[in-house]
Amino acid sequence: MTDAQLAALGAVCTRYPDVSLTFEGPPGGAVEAGDTSAVSVSLERDTDGLALGPGGELPPVHAPRFPGRRDEGWWLVLGDPKANKLLAIKRVSLAAAAKVKLAFEAPAEVGAAKLTLFYMSDSWLGCDQEYEVEFRVTEAAAGGSGSDEEGSE
Repeated sequence: MTDAQLAALGAVCTRYPDVSLTFEGPPGGAVEAGDTSAVSVSLERDTDGLALGPGGELPPVHAPRFPGRRDEGWWLVLGDPKANKLLAIKRVSLAAAAKVKLAFEAPAEVGAAKLTLFYMSDSWLGCDQEYEVEFRVTEAAAGGSGSDEEGSE
């Protein structure tokens, strides 16, 4: 390889994303059946060596066969692969760091629950991540919305 080719290869390798993801499941590790809860996700990207734009934006993705400029996008998806259910999805733009909350409706079945959190790129191959989110589903509290409906008739 020529020096110019090696420099171009180094630039592409430096541009490849290195993202750390941490998350917290439902507060207290439990949620009532059918209630709305959330998973909080923190994303942090290693930007060392990247030539960021004036507003801190990332350079475009290396995609020489794409017909135009290609900026990377990321997706956070919360689902239950065994039941083939999608519970939450959100598109995320990530330059250096981001905090995202994914709201979802808890399963109706009481007991241990296990969902999967996917972090996927729409531009890069090989950098998708997935994590298991475990929590307990408890019975809905008595006197919830059902008793309000009876009193309004």
